[in-house]
This record gives sequence, structure tokens and C-alpha cells, in this order.
Amino acid sequence: MTYKVRCFFCLLYEMLSIIACWFLTTFVYLYINEQANTLFLQVLLWITPGIYLVYCWAHGGQTLAMKSWGLKLVIHNQNNSILFYIYRYCMATFGLVFFGAGYFHMLFDKKNRYFHDRILGSEIISVQI
Repeated sequence: MTYKVRCFFCLLYEMLSIIACWFLTTFVYLYINEQANTLFLQVLLWITPGIYLVYCWAHGGQTLAMKSWGLKLVIHNQNNSILFYIYRYCMATFGLVFFGAGYFHMLFDKKNRYFHDRILGSEIISVQI
């Protein structure tokens, strides 16, 4: 299976994890709050998967989906701080908001990098499963 196909399926698997995270977050929020403040809930639904992704990237470079598909985040500029991962999450969200343009960039990049990875100097590599 090619690298790009594995990345695509990893994104789908990651989306399932994030949807489950959203369901749990919404359930807990509505259980506690009974009345939904829409803006606060939207921000909370953006922050919750961010916490999951930043934590996984900072502790091993792999999320559950990345482990399943044999992919790992590698940083080439040795900026291994938590702010780097937060910035990566924000840039990945920005690329997703614009109709996935940051992700479609990988189809045309010679090194198969997402747009935010190209800017930040990071890369997702294949590892042995």
C-alpha cells in the first residue's frame, strides 16, 4: 500500500477518534450545563481534540491512528516544545477550514508532506508496524 493511501486512511481513522471525542465532550458539557452556549461549546469542541493530538504528538510522535497505519511525526528543526505541537494543530485546522487545501497539498508535494508540515519543518514518515 502506498504512503499516500496510508495517510488517507489514517486521516479517516483519526476522524473517527475525533468524532468520538466530540460526542463525549458534548455529552459531558450538556450534562453539566443543561443549556448550551453555542460559541463556548464550539470552542470546546475545537480544543478537546487539540489536547488529544498535541499530547500524542508530544509523547512519542504518534496518535492511535498513526500507530495503526505505521506513521510517525518527525521534527527536523529540533523544536520539540509543546508550543510547536500547538502551532501545528492550529495550522492543520487552518488548512482544513479552507476546504482541505493544506491536506491536498500532499498530493502534489515531492516529499509527500502536508502544507503545515512543509512550513514547520516536520514530516510524517513510515515506520515498521
